[in-house]
Amino acid sequence: MECVATGKPLPVVTWRKLRGSHKFEGASFGKINGLSNLKIESVTERDSGKYECVATAAGRTIRRSAWLFVKGKNLKKEPFVCVSLAC
Repeated sequence: MECVATGKPLPVVTWRKLRGSHKFEGASFGKINGLSNLKIESVTERDSGKYECVATAAGRTIRRSAWLFVKGKNLKKEPFVCVSLAC
């Protein structure tokens, strides 16, 4: 999933999964100039749920969320999941 946050100063972007105790196992985060990617390796049904992108800068916080639905057993190949959240 992808989250884009722009502004001056450049916002700090973090990810979290809403509801549940999933800790982003096998997940990686990429951050480049306000663009933050959440990539989950070997995605499973357990990864399904609502994810939130949180952008914070200059004492202000903006949140955007998106649902990820995974059907089936452990998927070895990365599925095509592209969600853009503009903050």
